Amino acid sequence: MKRIIYTLLTAVVIIAAGCKGKEIAVDRSIVPAAGPAPKIQIGQYQLFELENGLKVIVVENHKLPRVSYSINLDTDPILEGEKAGYVSMAGDLMSAGTTTKSKAQIDEQVDYLGATLATSAKIIFGNCLTKHSEEFLGLMSDVLLNPTFPQEELDKVLVQTKSGLVSEKTDPNSISSKIGNILKYGTDHPYGEFQTEATVDNITRADLEAYYKKYYRPNVAYLVIVGDITPEQAKIQANKYFGSWQRANVTNAKFKTPQAPAGNQVAFVPLTGA
Repeated sequence: MKRIIYTLLTAVVIIAAGCKGKEIAVDRSIVPAAGPAPKIQIGQYQLFELENGLKVIVVENHKLPRVSYSINLDTDPILEGEKAGYVSMAGDLMSAGTTTKSKAQIDEQVDYLGATLATSAKIIFGNCLTKHSEEFLGLMSDVLLNPTFPQEELDKVLVQTKSGLVSEKTDPNSISSKIGNILKYGTDHPYGEFQTEATVDNITRADLEAYYKKYYRPNVAYLVIVGDITPEQAKIQANKYFGSWQRANVTNAKFKTPQAPAGNQVAFVPLTGA
């Protein structure tokens, strides 16, 4: 076996040596023709809607005994103003505790099932083995329907966020990103604002609860189910675990479309000690 490997390596070296010094003529004045555009294979899906307005999209894929579930909010961005940062905190802390489980208990159950579960301002995502889907959905729906936003968990996030903001003050990339967004969108647009230590100090647990109660509603959400499941099974699970989710009217704020710059601009930010 060693002799065969040695022979192959010797052949490669000989071929490489023979090619050395030979240049392939390339006309760099001619732009190469573009190749074919890649085809995106999404797969067949089925769509149905629950009585509470939750739209469910199901994609069957039985290659692996796993299934993923994703709740996605279809809402516009929010201008947070003097409390900039509270929306993302509300999303992160949805999985920090429910009326029946602490954060530690939630994390322990997720680990026990060999699953993943993550929450954010507009998305709750998770996946698990097919055989654990019922138990996992029980946990996921509990996080979705019964979050408590524990004050002690919020206090931890506030401290961590302020610590991160301190380091950002001397980070060129962070400074550039913030200034760039202000110049492009303005401070009166959600994409142009950013959190500071002052806005973080203004955030309360009540702000997180208010965001959740107003925007986490089934009639402005999609449930996407992908994996080892049939549409019939998905419909049963969706009704069982998310059918009790209460709908409500959700109003979105309207913002003026930012004006494109009239020309090139240079923004200089003096940084003492840089």
